[in-house]
Amino acid sequence: MKTVLVLRTPSGISGDMLLTGLAKLSNASGASLERLVEKIGVSELRACLEIKRASVEGISGWRAAVSLAPAHHHRKASDIFKIIAKSRLSPRAKKIATKAFRLLAVAEAEVHGVAQR
Repeated sequence: MKTVLVLRTPSGISGDMLLTGLAKLSNASGASLERLVEKIGVSELRACLEIKRASVEGISGWRAAVSLAPAHHHRKASDIFKIIAKSRLSPRAKKIATKAFRLLAVAEAEVHGVAQR
């Protein structure tokens, strides 16, 4: 029997919030953060991701802290689509992720007044 995770986010969810939740969920089931990163298929995160306690306005919880090298570069939507295509996600997950990033690319281009790349 497969386990299915359903996310209902009527107010949205940020990437770090989602990643933190998945990491904590994986850890609760006995998996390590490294295993989650391996499963997602983004090995670049291994060296720069840390899940740590945080507190904002007196509310404590967990936060994904990503430490990128100063020379990191911004990726175009086409770069993201290639990363998704090369990942070890299931075909259905790849389709959903590509659709989500396509919508995000359109929205970002509109907000910033630039052509989608």
